[in-house]
Amino acid sequence: MKTQKFTVQLYIAFIALILLMSLTPISGTVGAVWTTDGEGVQQDGNNYLNPQDVYINVRFDESVNGTYWFIVTDTQGNNLSSDPDFDRWLDVSNGEIVDSGHATEDVNGNKVVQLWPFEPHEGTYKVWVSSTTEFLPSNSKTDNFSVEPVSKFFDLFVTENVSNLENVAFYANYKIEGDEDWTSAKLVFDREVAPHQVFRQEASFFIGIVIDWYFSIDYVDHLGRAATWKFETETEVINSTGMINDKTVFLVDGYKYNSSNHVVENTIAKLYDYENDQAMMNPLDNTTTNSEGYFAFIAAGPGYYTISCEAWDANSETFYWTLEDCVIDQTYTFKDSDLAEIKVKLKGTEITDDFDVVFTKDKKSGGYKLSSTNMGSFHFYTIKYGNPNETFKIEIILPPTSPDSPNLNSTDEPAEYDYPNFTLAHTRKGEIDVHVYKGDTESHTGDITNAFDITTVSTEYDPSKYVKVNGTIPEDCNSVLIKVHMAFQIDATLTWDEVLAFYDFEYWFTVIHNPRGVRSVRGVR
Repeated sequence: MKTQKFTVQLYIAFIALILLMSLTPISGTVGAVWTTDGEGVQQDGNNYLNPQDVYINVRFDESVNGTYWFIVTDTQGNNLSSDPDFDRWLDVSNGEIVDSGHATEDVNGNKVVQLWPFEPHEGTYKVWVSSTTEFLPSNSKTDNFSVEPVSKFFDLFVTENVSNLENVAFYANYKIEGDEDWTSAKLVFDREVAPHQVFRQEASFFIGIVIDWYFSIDYVDHLGRAATWKFETETEVINSTGMINDKTVFLVDGYKYNSSNHVVENTIAKLYDYENDQAMMNPLDNTTTNSEGYFAFIAAGPGYYTISCEAWDANSETFYWTLEDCVIDQTYTFKDSDLAEIKVKLKGTEITDDFDVVFTKDKKSGGYKLSSTNMGSFHFYTIKYGNPNETFKIEIILPPTSPDSPNLNSTDEPAEYDYPNFTLAHTRKGEIDVHVYKGDTESHTGDITNAFDITTVSTEYDPSKYVKVNGTIPEDCNSVLIKVHMAFQIDATLTWDEVLAFYDFEYWFTVIHNPRGVRSVRGVR
């Protein structure tokens, strides 16, 4: 009986030992967990540059096959893994990984498991592999590793005129997405990349994080006011070392003169986004000229912009079109004497510009009737400012196309000036006289018309009515003046009262600098 009792007790003990062995915690097994790269190579000091390049491998005793769980924490055990627990599993067979809920790579018939995704962390990481999801030291194998941040460079390209602004300072502003606090770091001069100077700020980020960022510029503007200009905020995923993004800024500036060539203070100037037609109703920026008639805007490149300046009255503007991918400074000078202020004023029986109007007695009505007129005329001027030997193209779209026309090809005149009451000669006979002068004033000795390719299209069969001037600014100056000679005539059937309706009128022109096939009815009037 004792022998039988002992045999039963030994059997029970044996079964318990088997069960105990099957439940042996992973920490008690023969083997280890270690980190590698995707090719199964251990890194020196377990240091990695990219958190997505961190994998784990295991070597367990063949008796502990089964499913295990893993997690990434800091050294204090705070969870950094960012995917669900049920995705972080791996199957072990014959002591090696054979499958996982994470991405794997095959290495010599074995698999290594990617730890990503986990939250970037400044400090040491710890990976845990456990037989349960509790991740206790008693049931887990661990290994430590670190991820080095990468250097990123905020490079801002600026023109010399921007870098010479009073009290100018450039900043890179950034924050990790989801954070509330912004870091504002001042950029310092780094190098020349003609025609720009490059200001840089270096920062360190962990690969995989998302940042919000923008450049800003503090300066004193042309009116002596402290000002801040900034780019729109952008979002970027950090995925490598190198430049975050390169941005270019340049200056759009100029002067405003009146018809006597005196500077005009407190004139409104506006900067528009040319590529967005709706933006013409909402300028990007607006300012006024200072006591020297000077205005200035900061603009980002490459970009398309329109600059406007208040003309001879508060309800009209002169538009200078910039149709290039601008990355360099743009300077425009506005002079009232250069604008298309087309106003013919009647004085008795004489119109200005020696335009004779002859009235004779009308026997039927007892009044007077217009019997004849000669051709009157006016001049339209525009100036191209640039550098010596600079090649340019300018297109001038001629009236009677009005700003209210549904499209550019419309020949609609303002109703009260409709043909045949008032006739611009070029709209019926195609008569256009164009001259080009060196500098910004008209001079017979400076006439260089023959050096330019000039095209005029203006007939009753072609409603487009434009002048195109192609050429090069002479090497000894920085501007040329273009004069378009316009002729007009009043219809002889009008009464004197009807003639008086033309006492004060305006027509619209459009000046397009460097046209690229895009036209607009906006212009100077």
